[in-house]
Amino acid sequence: QLCESARIKADIRKRALSSAESARTLVRECLAGASDAAIVHLPEDTSMTTTVKRSRTDQARRLPHTLAEIELPQVLTSTDRPENFVMIDTGKEDVERIIVLASRTDLDRLCTCQTWLADGTFKASPEMFDQLWVLHGIVHNRVLPFVYCLLPNRTESTYIRVLNLIKTAASQIMVELVITDFEKAEENAFRSTFPGVFIHGCFFHFSQSVWRSIQSLGLGIRYKDDVEYNMHLRMFVALSFCDILDVPTRFNLLADELLNVYGATREHEAFIEYFENTWVGRRRRTARFSI
Repeated sequence: QLCESARIKADIRKRALSSAESARTLVRECLAGASDAAIVHLPEDTSMTTTVKRSRTDQARRLPHTLAEIELPQVLTSTDRPENFVMIDTGKEDVERIIVLASRTDLDRLCTCQTWLADGTFKASPEMFDQLWVLHGIVHNRVLPFVYCLLPNRTESTYIRVLNLIKTAASQIMVELVITDFEKAEENAFRSTFPGVFIHGCFFHFSQSVWRSIQSLGLGIRYKDDVEYNMHLRMFVALSFCDILDVPTRFNLLADELLNVYGATREHEAFIEYFENTWVGRRRRTARFSI
């Protein structure tokens, strides 16, 4: 009985660090089939559940400090199907390590999508990586995430590298349009890796960029309090719905009206210059993200 109870305790400790199931479920499964004599020598269920949680907390505290120290637990490397979920890992020796998470099924689904959306997030990225970069596809008019890339930085070379790794792992790719969040390195990487693909900017990120400019210039309060002023600044964002050939003329009309009606202030001049340099461009200067 003592040997059996010791084996059960060891099994609980081992599974606590290698499985993702709840502590209560883990304890219940480890006790399944145990003899009454062995159970007598075991702690209460609540005590063993606490032990599982404490073991997992201790493991979480031992976080890696470098990309080389990252170890992927076996339980997290496959899906419930099961399918391998770690599609690409450039390895511990790589100082710019890249990890791409996707099942074969999800990668194949992305390959059949004619429209991709690329979006980077920083809040959800593990500390050792610069960002979590997600490739979405449109399926039956729904945007679905398929491939998750943990990237060490946001350089053009890194984007090109990960896209080439995905191309190598993928079957025939049918993408025709890519929507990005106006990151120039990302855009250049797609143009280099998929030269025949159309690249558009995301309207949400465009709107957010304009709003950040409004805030940084100290125009946010008036924007919120003055309905007509609010509407006029929003017309700059609405230029994205105009015919491309009409944009420069309509931009000039909006810029002149902003100065004439709401004041030729330094802030308004700065906003017009930002919008022109970033989104519209001038005769002798190409916009950073040209229309």
